[in-house]
Amino acid sequence: MLFIANAIFAAFGALSLLLAPEQTFSAYGATLDRSGIFVAHILGVTVLGMAVISYLFRNIKDKTALKPILLGFIIVHAGRTIFAFSAATTGLFNQMVWVDVIAHAAFATGFGYYLTKN
Repeated sequence: MLFIANAIFAAFGALSLLLAPEQTFSAYGATLDRSGIFVAHILGVTVLGMAVISYLFRNIKDKTALKPILLGFIIVHAGRTIFAFSAATTGLFNQMVWVDVIAHAAFATGFGYYLTKN
């Protein structure tokens, strides 16, 4: 279930970055110039790839196959938690960024639990 939730969360975020980057960032109180839109698109493609990987690994039970994926997802979500927390506490973005802090922390914790459980 964690892999499916991650796939849905990532796909939603990826599509918002690909289809409406300026609107996505405006929800956080930020504006993008042309180079910012380019970076948002690159990030969107990357996150969409993560969504596909997460979805395709949803039924994998082999511990050897799962370990690198779990570690990768932990690094991604923990890193995004750290940077979102920094953006929240320094005023870089508005209060909307706390949604990112909470969501990515939850996914990092969930994948960490899954790794230690298996």
